Amino acid sequence: MQKPISFFEKAVPIWPKGMEKEKNILVGFKCIFMAETAAHVFTLKIAAHSTYRVWLNNNMAGWGPARAAHGYARVDEWELNKFIKQGRNIIAIEVAAYNINSYAMPDNPPFLQAELSENGAVFAATTTQGTDFRTEKLEHRIQKCIRYSFQRPFAEAYNMDAASEKWRSSPSPSGKQIKELSPVNGISLLPRRVPLPSLNKTPPYKWISAGEAIPTSPPENAWRPHFIYEINEKIKGFKEDELEANPVADLEKIIFKNKSSNDELFNPDDDILLPKQTYRIADFGQELTGFPGVSISCDKAVSFYFVFDEILTDGDVDFKRLTCANIIKFNLKPGSYLIEAIEPYSLRYLKCLAMEGDCTIRGLYLRELSSPHVYSSHFSCSNPSINKIFEAARNTFRQNALDIFMDCPSRERAGWLGDSFFAARVENDLTGRHEIEKNFLENFLLANSFGNLPDGMIPMCYPSDHTDGNFIPNWPMWLVLQLEEYMARTGDGRLINGIQPKIRKLISYFQKFRNEIGLLEKLDGWIFVEWSKANEFVQDVNFPTNMLFAAMLDSAGRLYQDVSLRKDAAALRQTIRKMAFDGEFFIDNAVRKDGKLLLTSNRTETCQYFAFFFDIATPLDYPDLWNKIVNEFGPNRIKNGLYPQIHPANSFMGNYLRMEILSRYNQQKKIFQEIVPYFLYMAETTGTLWENMGAYASCN
Repeated sequence: MQKPISFFEKAVPIWPKGMEKEKNILVGFKCIFMAETAAHVFTLKIAAHSTYRVWLNNNMAGWGPARAAHGYARVDEWELNKFIKQGRNIIAIEVAAYNINSYAMPDNPPFLQAELSENGAVFAATTTQGTDFRTEKLEHRIQKCIRYSFQRPFAEAYNMDAASEKWRSSPSPSGKQIKELSPVNGISLLPRRVPLPSLNKTPPYKWISAGEAIPTSPPENAWRPHFIYEINEKIKGFKEDELEANPVADLEKIIFKNKSSNDELFNPDDDILLPKQTYRIADFGQELTGFPGVSISCDKAVSFYFVFDEILTDGDVDFKRLTCANIIKFNLKPGSYLIEAIEPYSLRYLKCLAMEGDCTIRGLYLRELSSPHVYSSHFSCSNPSINKIFEAARNTFRQNALDIFMDCPSRERAGWLGDSFFAARVENDLTGRHEIEKNFLENFLLANSFGNLPDGMIPMCYPSDHTDGNFIPNWPMWLVLQLEEYMARTGDGRLINGIQPKIRKLISYFQKFRNEIGLLEKLDGWIFVEWSKANEFVQDVNFPTNMLFAAMLDSAGRLYQDVSLRKDAAALRQTIRKMAFDGEFFIDNAVRKDGKLLLTSNRTETCQYFAFFFDIATPLDYPDLWNKIVNEFGPNRIKNGLYPQIHPANSFMGNYLRMEILSRYNQQKKIFQEIVPYFLYMAETTGTLWENMGAYASCN
């Protein structure tokens, strides 16, 4: 048996006694120490949950953690010398505990386990005695606040005064010390493995507009999303009558008017006066992910808001476009502050809004949270548009591939299967590394169970909690395909063999849905092909899903040397060929009527791409269809009025699968012709690539 790794010498996981289940609290742990010389190597080892942030001498020195499965935590190691000074040093660690379900992180118990070392010798550690780190509850974060989104925990709102501002930088206590600390048991530690994130400050490119914010009555059709106003055991949080901060309701009672465009280049040294009930909008030039922050001062109390989005809507920032609360609220008493979000958000446009008082802001920034290793690869060609698309792809990846593969770094920050199949290929192409994929897959491997899901089903995203029991049966099929490619990339047989029982159970789960001719029929859950008409043709037999299922069986057969699975996959492919092809195109679905399975007339572009991607069809066996796909389908098909009966594909997955099959069958020239109309407008709008053809959801 392999000996477990010992990550800490002295530190133990702790949390304030009696606060183990409190929702949305911020706890501070501060250590003051002396450094005889800044030439020594000072290091912080840290594991925590839900979110931690490290300040050293009032400089942000770390953020995490890298996510892990339920019951696990990953250990980060930060070198501190950049901010160490000779003499007295103050390290302040904030840990946000959410204690609710989300897609972005598991609902694990909150804790901190940390130790400081100098030249390898530990001199301070978290213990239940609390002798090295002073612990206090940081009351300036408003606890009873709304959720940020259905997929993520709480939004941020703060009541700040001089004491809360100085907590991280002053040796004096700002609040009552918590002396009763409890050990937190049941946590297994893992290596971080993936690179630490970049935490560089990026200023806006320019100010683009300003205007007035006029208080008014809430509209009759005020936005009342379920994740704020329908809190229950499936969507946890604080109910409406408990809330102490509701930034969404605040902004619903404001009309923004008298907008003036100014296109003023940003100067970080400028003092910008924001009179009461005014705003200014900054443009960062492209979409980025990170922590918005600013230095701000006020002579009288002010309510200050960050309001943000990836795009402009009618020339303004629509905080609810993405169906999440893109707002951070700060109630500030007179004084000077450096304010910065503790959770990451994605934006190109950032509105600074002052209500109930004047304020002056200076040095607005976004502290980026991104993967640092995407710049080891290089691409350049004679077409500047394609170069721009490549950089947009790189920018998208570095924001979505931090510790796990995410489908968007904003509303969800979830580790989605399906998306991860393609992201893993990109990690290999851009970095030549596989640590993120290893962590991503390891999380699925280590989970003891997936609560609220049918036995054998694997969650659509993880680490997460699916208290509503929702799942996408298609996504674990993509997991099996990814596992086969991961094995080819890494040779990591231990992970592949370790996850085999889950894959076997998954295959067994699907068997009960197979009909008399072997096709999956009337699957439970949210059957998902892509965001297009293809998602409307999923019952009773969905052929794209069965194409994917056949590929899954074949991959599992190859991975685990199971000939029976491969024979099953071959037979299933043949059944699909015979039943789904109408002589010209592949049909999307069949329905059961009076005991008989009847083909529909529903046909989608994406279904055709599934057929070729999953080896149902090849150019040799279906030359007429392949000729249509290569020469008549593509970005201009609808505009040219070709095959209007074939419903168009969306960007992900359809158009990406098109690129994949064109590449597989040596149609590189065609790819270069199509990549610009497919993706350039995205790159020019946000500097990222999107899940959808339009900017009506996440643009990253």
